[in-house]
Amino acid sequence: MSLILSQRLATAGRDQILVVGSFRPNGNSAPLDLYQGSEVFSLARTNTGVFTLVFLEGYTTLVAKWVDLALPAPANTYAQCGAYTPPDPVNGVRAQIIISTLAAATPVDVAASPNARLSYGFIFRDTSLV
Repeated sequence: MSLILSQRLATAGRDQILVVGSFRPNGNSAPLDLYQGSEVFSLARTNTGVFTLVFLEGYTTLVAKWVDLALPAPANTYAQCGAYTPPDPVNGVRAQIIISTLAAATPVDVAASPNARLSYGFIFRDTSLV
């Protein structure tokens, strides 16, 4: 069961969980000012323009995902979510998803700025019912 029961989407069904958060990209260093609920285990910069978001709990299905990159000035840079990797309890691996910042389909780091922020949201189903 989810640790944040108040984040259940009553209008979408009792079996759906909303996980949202945001952080500030910090160039080639670790992200700053992570805002998250209690569903996120960790966030790390794992490569140029690539962040790995690890969830505290794993869910049966990822129903929807979105990501938005706010920059201090216009730029041809955008954010993208990768595929959801469900947990593997046998090997002790937590569920995770990759978030990338891209320019012309190439991963790029976003310079540290108090006005740059990457926001994300995921809707998970926590039952095996479809």
